[in-house]
Amino acid sequence: MEKIHFSKETGCRNDGYVEFCLPANDRKLRAAVKRIAPTAINKGRQRCDPETELLFFLPVDVESGSCVERWGAMTSRAWKQVCALSRLPQIRSIRHTIFE
Repeated sequence: MEKIHFSKETGCRNDGYVEFCLPANDRKLRAAVKRIAPTAINKGRQRCDPETELLFFLPVDVESGSCVERWGAMTSRAWKQVCALSRLPQIRSIRHTIFE
């Protein structure tokens, strides 16, 4: 739980995504992430170590069924998905995405 920087109740207070970094060279880990969260997408390296990591976004919104309401709580299914990702030792943190 210390890796997740929000609660189930605040899980959708973001700009449509939560984000995390993965080691760039770990294909097995990327495959594990895709099994847990098939909609996770790699979108660059911002906020990750540009030399060794890739940034991934996991969409969370009402349309996909991962939010109870916009800017509200995550559904139980979405929260379980985030918790499963947090159990991967290579993921150091999972945060809200806030575009500035």
